[in-house]
Amino acid sequence: MSDKISTSDKNPMSDKKTVLLVSLFHPELVRGGAQQVCYELFEGLRDDPEYRPVLLASIDATYPALYKSGARITGFDERPDEFLFLSRDYDHWWHRTSDPLLVESYTEFLEQIRPDVVHFHHFLTYGVELISLTRRVLPEARLVMTFHEFLAICNANGHMVRRFDNSLCRTASQVRCHQCFPERSPEDFFVRKLWLQSHLGAIDAFTCPSRFMLDHYADWGLARDKLFHVTNGQRDYATADDQPVQARQEARETYNRFGFFGQIIDAKGVHIILRAVALLRAEGFTDFTVDINGGNLNYASPEVRAEIEEFIEAEKERPAGERLVWFNGSYATRELRSRMARIDWCLVPSMWWEAFALVISEAWMFKKPVICSNVGAMADRVRDEKDGLQFEMGDPAGLARTIKRAATEPGLWQRLAGALPAPPAREVMVDGFRRIYNGTCEIEPASTAVNGVGGAAARPKEMIRARPRSRAGSAPPQAESIQAAVLADVKEGLNFILRHEVLRRLAMTLALLNLFASVFFTAYLLYAVRVLHLGPSVIGVVLALAGLGGIAGAATATRLGRRFGVGRVIAASAGPVGLLLIPLAPRAAPIPWLIAGGFTESFALMVFYSTQLGVRQALTPARLQGRMTGSMRFLIQALVPVGSIVGGTLGSTIGLRSTLWVGAIGSLSGVVPILLSRIPAIRAIPEQAEP
Repeated sequence: MSDKISTSDKNPMSDKKTVLLVSLFHPELVRGGAQQVCYELFEGLRDDPEYRPVLLASIDATYPALYKSGARITGFDERPDEFLFLSRDYDHWWHRTSDPLLVESYTEFLEQIRPDVVHFHHFLTYGVELISLTRRVLPEARLVMTFHEFLAICNANGHMVRRFDNSLCRTASQVRCHQCFPERSPEDFFVRKLWLQSHLGAIDAFTCPSRFMLDHYADWGLARDKLFHVTNGQRDYATADDQPVQARQEARETYNRFGFFGQIIDAKGVHIILRAVALLRAEGFTDFTVDINGGNLNYASPEVRAEIEEFIEAEKERPAGERLVWFNGSYATRELRSRMARIDWCLVPSMWWEAFALVISEAWMFKKPVICSNVGAMADRVRDEKDGLQFEMGDPAGLARTIKRAATEPGLWQRLAGALPAPPAREVMVDGFRRIYNGTCEIEPASTAVNGVGGAAARPKEMIRARPRSRAGSAPPQAESIQAAVLADVKEGLNFILRHEVLRRLAMTLALLNLFASVFFTAYLLYAVRVLHLGPSVIGVVLALAGLGGIAGAATATRLGRRFGVGRVIAASAGPVGLLLIPLAPRAAPIPWLIAGGFTESFALMVFYSTQLGVRQALTPARLQGRMTGSMRFLIQALVPVGSIVGGTLGSTIGLRSTLWVGAIGSLSGVVPILLSRIPAIRAIPEQAEP
């Protein structure tokens, strides 16, 4: 760290417990709901009698001027207890940082602050491994994680949206994730999940601002007894001189002023608003206006950014009296009052689930009814036809009809505005997290939350205790009981596979493929060097071009399954006939044969592996997924060293080319168990087995 740490732990209030709040960005540098909530909590804890907050907010290369020479963690604008984490060299796939000096600076920061509680509001830009590092540096501290989206579950920016058609994703699996990212194998997603879960295992308590998020994370693998619902809260920005804003009751013919507040990115759906405006303009309805308030257009996809920029330029060319949409730029929370005063309705057309939709609370502060997408937290919070209106997510025509109705129907605005609930106060959120920090959480059960807001329950309170965390010097679990539990899991997984006809046949095929592939590839490189006399660079090019077959297979596996049937595709791709071309390669011109054989083999195996994995997962209950996968890997990988030994022995006795023939022909035997089963009759991947 380049700056001297200066916190309020040097003041007379040092008997307070310290809470380190780890935030994605600082809201004064990059607007966003997650960082706004974290800062609200930071401000709310300043006057707390028990806890003293310290804020660590990340920043990226968007603000290069803040990256001082040699700095990793630095103070922010001379404010006490506010620091910036200067993120760099971040790996967005593994969610880790590769800058050892940054990790060292974070360690030093923890050692100087010595917080009693570390509350992560994100691991993006930090690296998930910093959670485990925090546990090692502070073994006695309580670690809390608040999820503001599904980043741990979903590689698509944590939005749980299918990339190929923008539909909502309701569950994650290796194959479903591979379908969104065909350049990544299903196994890549399996390993990524293990990596993230291993580090998140150091967390003592997880919180989500909306009730529906809890089930997503529990289904993903987090312990339910560590998941809690704590609502997002804010101070009332509508209050002026301690006098709250009242819903206007003056007689007006129309309430036709609409406004959007938030980031101008794909997930927030601004382009849906603009398409709805274009539809209304085309049909001749222009008695309304839309204010767009927000920034960060640079974070939108190129296609959406181009669409919005084109609309902006076209709107600027119109005379002022013909403009329907006004782009007002980004804003600070202190500007909400003036901007909300210019609208009657707040539009929230988000294209993803939304974890909480903080803008709904802000609209309610100013007595503005909300028109929103009919999914996720928005549908939980806004009651259609009672205190707001909903429309089909992503449907410009549906939004256009709703805007026209809101602008023309007499009495609609007054009826909905009069029924608006009070937004969750910052004090409610602070109190909820204070109980999380204390470790004994007497909170409303998540299932009783109303409109996504905890504390409005009809059932009595329950005492929910977080799982006791490990302490230095505590007795470790008995090795015997751990070993017994592992053996029991292995036995259950093996029994499930061996008793299930389809899984048993797939295991046999995979074992045969791995056995003979090991025989083949043990001799392959030696054959290329000693018999075909190829150099290292040529071999490298051949293998690289052959590997393109795997990419092609990953990109087409899903379409092949839909067209020809999943079972037929598995049967057709289980025999890697391309391997036969390699021992057939003439010594005078072997390279085309090697590339063709390798490409065909890579294509077939990628199609086979990705398709059969989807069938395996669909046939396995959720509680047995890990045991099935682990046991299957054991069964099929156990023969790899056997194949390598056989390949080496055959190569030294019958010759390298003959060994290649043994491996290639033997690999074709993998299709036999499939042909002798009902697998070829499977038309589509079955529905997910019951839990």
